[in-house]
Amino acid sequence: MWTPTKQWAKLMTVLLVDDDELFLVLIQRALNEVRVPHVSAHSVDEAFSALAANDIDIMITDINLQDRLDGYELASEACAKYDGLMVIYMSGKRADRSFSPPISGPSLQKPVGREEIQQCVQTIMAS
Repeated sequence: MWTPTKQWAKLMTVLLVDDDELFLVLIQRALNEVRVPHVSAHSVDEAFSALAANDIDIMITDINLQDRLDGYELASEACAKYDGLMVIYMSGKRADRSFSPPISGPSLQKPVGREEIQQCVQTIMAS
């Protein structure tokens, strides 16, 4: 199991955005296991509130949010407003390979395991 260095744990905070409580809990547990600080949001409005109130480095967002913006739109607006924000996308649907997100970032296919989440966050933190 990967454990972040103290430097990463202090400097990197993750925002989790998903309207599915089950997946939020899964990701929270995965990040808790490796002591990565995180904040959760169930909606786009909660995500923007969390971004404004916290020093967020990485946003993990569901692509298919049932909200006023989808995950791609959320990432685009958030990255335009918060310089340096990194994004990890998640989806339970097969990705359309002909479409590329407006903000680059890795994609995870739901259902996703805790080790896959941890590895993806580790890779982003190490870059």
